[in-house]
Amino acid sequence: RDFIQVNKTRTLRHKIANGIWKVTLTMGDAKFAHDNMSVKMEDVLIDGDVDNAVGNFTNVTADLVAVTDGELNIEVSDVGGSDANWVWNRLSIVLVERTSAAVVDLTADEYNYDLGTQSSPVQTGFTRISDKTSGDISWSDDVSSRDRGNISGVNAINRDFIQVNKTRTLSHKIANGFWKVVMTMGDARYAHDNMAVKMEGVLIDDDIENAVGEFPNVTADVVEVTDGELNIEVSDVGGSDVNWVWNRLSIVSIEQPSSVVVDLAASAYNYDLGTESSPVQTGFTRISEKTSGDISWSSHVNSRDRGNRPGVNAISRDFIQRNRTRTLSHKIANGFWKVSMTMGDARFAHDNMMVKMEGLIIDGDVDSEIGEFSIVTADVVEVTDGELNIEVSDLGGSNDAWVWNRLSIQAITNTSSTTNISNGSSNKENTIEEENSEVGEDKITINKITFFPNPTKDILNVLFLESYTIENTSIAIYDSSGRQLKTKEVSSKQTRINTSGLTSGVYYLTIFSQGQIVESMTFIKQ
Repeated sequence: RDFIQVNKTRTLRHKIANGIWKVTLTMGDAKFAHDNMSVKMEDVLIDGDVDNAVGNFTNVTADLVAVTDGELNIEVSDVGGSDANWVWNRLSIVLVERTSAAVVDLTADEYNYDLGTQSSPVQTGFTRISDKTSGDISWSDDVSSRDRGNISGVNAINRDFIQVNKTRTLSHKIANGFWKVVMTMGDARYAHDNMAVKMEGVLIDDDIENAVGEFPNVTADVVEVTDGELNIEVSDVGGSDVNWVWNRLSIVSIEQPSSVVVDLAASAYNYDLGTESSPVQTGFTRISEKTSGDISWSSHVNSRDRGNRPGVNAISRDFIQRNRTRTLSHKIANGFWKVSMTMGDARFAHDNMMVKMEGLIIDGDVDSEIGEFSIVTADVVEVTDGELNIEVSDLGGSNDAWVWNRLSIQAITNTSSTTNISNGSSNKENTIEEENSEVGEDKITINKITFFPNPTKDILNVLFLESYTIENTSIAIYDSSGRQLKTKEVSSKQTRINTSGLTSGVYYLTIFSQGQIVESMTFIKQ
């Protein structure tokens, strides 16, 4: 019969114990209709369009309201419509569960959490993180929880999860140091795609997908915490489903990775790329996903070991891989280097892999069949800043991940050579013939194309053998940064390139036919 009302936004504050509460309001009027009334509890919108006809009384219920500061705040307003007033008849508050702020044992070296609802089962040996968790473990903003129930094939971890369609960060108080972090992200009833995870501001993966009933793991083998708090940011960046889901979090302390120091006086380096624990080829040094110091990755990568299979050795059994572009940086003396890589997988085929060295594309279409290992070689790579940078990516195809098994780097003194590229079983055999031309300088022949002289001063000659079709053929010259300096259409079997305007240094000459690269070489301008 009576109520509180006003035509302005007002908040009712109620001192109360921290915990989870069920809160119900009745809103109505025996003589007048009201519409567009809005209710928030603890700053969370519960209903933004509460209406009642004459003599009707609407209940507004929030089943779980978390109070963490000893005070329940209920904000009521009218957001328009035919009546400007809100009305409020009844308030009922029932305790669901008392809560206390999470307190993390900072001396522990392992933490395991089952993410889900307040009431669903918790996996043995795990601690609950819910949408209401606060204290030393807390969410940056509101999240939701879901429990799919006791569906066949699920357990206490993957039956329930935290989810929301906005970017959220989970903050966890933790001792400074290095940690391995593993997350499980899946849903027993719905598929999710394009989920992204960052840890301590570093992108770990931005294309996490799960089919119905699948629960992929996202692993960061090395996460460094320096401020006493591990921050994990989760988001959904598009796709067919707008929500991210998160079932499990495991955090394990690890030893500080050793920082690699490169011997800058060495003339050769050989590396076996793979996991921390798999065998290393004799005479080689390990590069793993954890390698840092003078040799380091631009961002997070993964490692895999296929085990002791027939036909593989310590080099080919394991590898580094990722479905995103990554750069390996290697401190090295300035000069000219021959660089060779092995790229393959004993269990799966890979295609459309691309390699750049010092900004120049070495091969844009590296393929490897199951059990085959393609070799990508650049015979001359010039380093001028004390660091060799090798960028690896995958451009698409049937498999979206690149793989990398081996890296060999050797100093060279004779730079009168071509950039050879050979791919697996379909190796392109490039022949180099050094002989005296009419002016007594080096001549290089590659696949029906001859270049001379190299080194050159003013003119570089390009000769196409009689069997070579020059229609729609062009030549381009690039500097060591990949910037195009010259281009010329080929109209004769013998083409002269004026190099007098180039400064002394290393340049790259590329032959195009029908718009596609058919050959590349390195030459020296004196």
